[in-house]
Amino acid sequence: RIWKECPKLGVRKGLDANTMPHVLISNADGTFDFKPFEWGERAAGDYDSNPDPSFVENTINDCFFFSNRLGFLSGENVILSASAKYGNFYMPSVSVTGDADPIDVASSDNRINVLKFAVPYSQQLLLWSNDSQFILSKNGALTAKTINIDLTTNFNVSDYARPYSLGRGVYFASPRSTFSSINRFYAV
Repeated sequence: RIWKECPKLGVRKGLDANTMPHVLISNADGTFDFKPFEWGERAAGDYDSNPDPSFVENTINDCFFFSNRLGFLSGENVILSASAKYGNFYMPSVSVTGDADPIDVASSDNRINVLKFAVPYSQQLLLWSNDSQFILSKNGALTAKTINIDLTTNFNVSDYARPYSLGRGVYFASPRSTFSSINRFYAV
């Protein structure tokens, strides 16, 4: 006898590739192919035991790579793929969890902060909302148990200009009454 987990009958198996980000692939002959990406499917469980990632039926605000994982920002959440499996956002098992499993975690603050931008910086990930900045850090390998999202500063940030890492700082635009200012975020 063999025990094999499977998805519950009638449960949507995966993500709709047509509504998800697509890939641009560089070919050896200098041409490019733009096509839907092959996203991983739910291998076990149902909507309660192995829920859809929090970006499903919500807007994806940013896409990034961090610590060998593909990540998305959606609402107040940071959603990271399984380690080295960029299209897999479902748990491979509902009975056993592992360090390489996907991560879906919300920012920690008493105010609502819709995360807009993610900028990798100095072994951490800076997260930007309109009014607050967070640092996503890890203690060792990046897992659901070692991830931390901490509020660091409260600057207004313009939606029109993406924060940009340059040298030893990250530069961002802050709106003022009739103009904008450029600020630098750096580690002390």
